Amino acid sequence: MKKLFWFALALALAAYLGVILKNTWETTEFFLANGREATVKVGKKYNESRWAEPLPIKKISAYTGMMADKHEVLIETDWTLNEKQTYPIRFLLREVAVEARRISVRQLANNIRLHTKEDGTPVTLQDTDLFERALDKAMGPPAAGVYIRPRAVAEAAPDTTAPTVPFLIVEPGAVTWQVIWNNTQVGEWAVLVGWLLVLQWLFTHAWNLPWRSNAQSKTAKKDFVHPSLRRIDADQPEAPKAKISYTPRKTPPAEAPAPASAAPSPASTIALPPQGNAPTGDTAQPTLKLARKKNPEAN
Repeated sequence: MKKLFWFALALALAAYLGVILKNTWETTEFFLANGREATVKVGKKYNESRWAEPLPIKKISAYTGMMADKHEVLIETDWTLNEKQTYPIRFLLREVAVEARRISVRQLANNIRLHTKEDGTPVTLQDTDLFERALDKAMGPPAAGVYIRPRAVAEAAPDTTAPTVPFLIVEPGAVTWQVIWNNTQVGEWAVLVGWLLVLQWLFTHAWNLPWRSNAQSKTAKKDFVHPSLRRIDADQPEAPKAKISYTPRKTPPAEAPAPASAAPSPASTIALPPQGNAPTGDTAQPTLKLARKKNPEAN
């Protein structure tokens, strides 16, 4: 049941985020269709500011300004405006502004109204004002007869209960998505990113639904082997390439060399010419007979 709860919660948050985005788009188109164009020249900034409600993600500051160079106005916005700079805006009349605030889910932080005497005049404080006041407090009261010029103090914050009308900063020719981009702050984009991260966590947490919990996990399979324990066989060596055998060329019979003549065998005896009356009928050749010579000194 817990998984179902997380899944239902993720769907509800995703649906509500879709409603906010859709409402933001429709509210911006309402401004473009029913708003009036004007230009505002920014004057001085008040020293007091406040956080937006109910979600304190934007800090709203107040400025004096001049609309159409003839109407002195008070500007409340979450933007940091530059003094003496002119901005193009699109504002709603009071009757239409009531309808815009009713249909808008997001708080319309940019408001404008006529400036009154009760709002006071912004006072410019020096950057060293805080240090100088701390130094005066540490030094104590001055001696008698010493004149110290009074320091400027911050004016009271303008009245925030007076009726106002909302406005958006709209460049000439801008379309809906450009107006939304120009009128959103870092805090709102941070909330959107955080919302998406929460949705991702919820959907990931609820992914293993109850009807999927009985499914056998990969690690429970009998043939499962952890990747660190898998055996990696070496690649088989390449088959040996066939060797080229040498076959001697056979000599054609016509080109065969003539056989060498047989060498004459050496004679076993030395033939001598016939002597005396040798028998003629004997074909055998006489042989040379050698006799050992007697030594005369032996007698």
